[in-house]
Order: sequence, then C-alpha cells, then structure tokens
Amino acid sequence: MTTEGGGSTRTPLEVLILALRHSRAAHLTGSTVLRQVLSGSYRDLVHGDRFDLGPVWELLSSQPKFDAAELMPAFALVKSWEKKLGKTVVLPAAMQELGDRQLAEMANSIHVPPSELASILRGRKVETDHTDLIPAPEPARRDTPRMRTPKPPDSGAGEPRAATQPPRPRLTDKQRRTVIVGASAVALLGFAIAGLVLLKSCQTRSWEAMPLEFAGEIPIAKAERSGPEVSAVLRGRAWLSLPEARRKDQLASALRALPPDVDVLILRDQGGAIRATARWYGKRPRQIAITLR
Repeated sequence: MTTEGGGSTRTPLEVLILALRHSRAAHLTGSTVLRQVLSGSYRDLVHGDRFDLGPVWELLSSQPKFDAAELMPAFALVKSWEKKLGKTVVLPAAMQELGDRQLAEMANSIHVPPSELASILRGRKVETDHTDLIPAPEPARRDTPRMRTPKPPDSGAGEPRAATQPPRPRLTDKQRRTVIVGASAVALLGFAIAGLVLLKSCQTRSWEAMPLEFAGEIPIAKAERSGPEVSAVLRGRAWLSLPEARRKDQLASALRALPPDVDVLILRDQGGAIRATARWYGKRPRQIAITLR
C-alpha cells in the first residue's frame, strides 16, 4: 500500500512527528534529535505494511518530562490515519487495551490542519524548532597583486637564509565533499549516542522505596517510586493466574490508592519482566488504561 499523495518511504515517521507537534507532548519533539534517532531505527518501526509505535513509546517514556496522558492522544491520532498512511499502525502495549471509542476521543482532542497533513503525506518534512546545518566551505580566495606579500631583499652570500615551510596544497572539490560527508557522519553518530542515552536514562533514574498499603489485594513484595511512576514486584506467580477482570479491578484500585501525582503503576514479576500496567489518561475526570501481559 502507498500513502495518499505518494509520499516518501519516511512519511510514516513525519506523520508521527506532525501528530506529536500538535499535541500536549510537543515538548518531546523540540529539535532534530528525535527525527535522527528514530530514523536510525526506522527498520524497527516499519515492517512492510506495519508501523510499530512500541519502540517510539519506549524511547519517549524514558525522558524526564514524559506523561502518558499527553502522548496517548498523538498515538491515537496516528492510528486514525491508517488508511491515509496505507499501513497498519501498531499501538504500544500500554494502549492495546483501549477501545475504538476511547481512541477516537483521544484522536479528536488534537487538531491538525488538513492542508498540513496533506503536505506531509506528499513527502514534505515537519518543521522543527531548529535545524542542524553544516556550513558550506568558503570559496577559494584569488591571489591579487594587493594581497601578495612583498619579497624580502636577497641576503648576502655569506648570511644563512631563514627556513620556510612549503605552501599547503589547496583542497580539490572532491576533497571538500569528502570532508563534509565525514562531518555529517560524526553529527549522525552524535545523534545516535543521544538516542542511546535517552533509552538508558530509565536505568539511571533515582528510585525510592514506598509503603505497600496501596496494593490492596495484590501480593506485592516491594514497591519503588521515581517521579510520576511506581514500579512494584509481585511476591510470586499466583496473582497471574487470577481471572483477567479481577486483576484489572485490583490494578485500578491500587492506582487510585496511590498519590494523585502518580500517573503510572507498573507491575513486574521477580525476574523483572513487566506483567501489567495501569495508567491515568485524559482530562479530568481522568480514566484508567490497564494492560495485562
């Protein structure tokens, strides 16, 4: 399938950035670094006719100012553009339990001018706050008579001459292009490193232990908090065998029992794998999105 307007192969990425730029999560796309990092892992995002937003969620959720309630509407909007993109948009695990009505309400909360979307679908890039440019080399200066350095008078035969260095050869056009390409490669390497730092930042955040009263009927061994996120570890695997509806009710009750500035509750097994998440989203009165794995 192809996009409406016959856009480029990178059109899905530009459409995603467009949705983010018009959402409350726009602060996550303030520079060209996001586009460069996502472009470097484009094959992980686009597989044939599938556009997987899971890796994007993992990248953005590691940033300090991440808010799931701000990001979900932008992803829902991209999901609503499936026919325009000609691809099946795969939502991240945290959104896969949401119904069509919830996704439509989220998507409708963001307004993107139709003309702007049509332009992006035709292959134009989304404008960012700044663009990293490599300056073009200055043209070679001509040696005019006024610029020439006067030759010193010949010294006597018996006086030693001062040693002079041979003039440096000028770069050819091909050599200049090689230098520019090399500088571009260095810049892209820097963007890639920035992306790895973002992906690893969740491992360097400070976590503080917290009381377990919020857990209610969920058998939790320990819980830690970092900003708006709480991560808890199950005491065993018995809870995983409970009926799905019961586990969802318990997760919702646990999230409501946490402080109001906590947005996300993550439940892991003792091996560290995520087994369930509960998130607040939307405007007040907010709703809870629950994902079981």
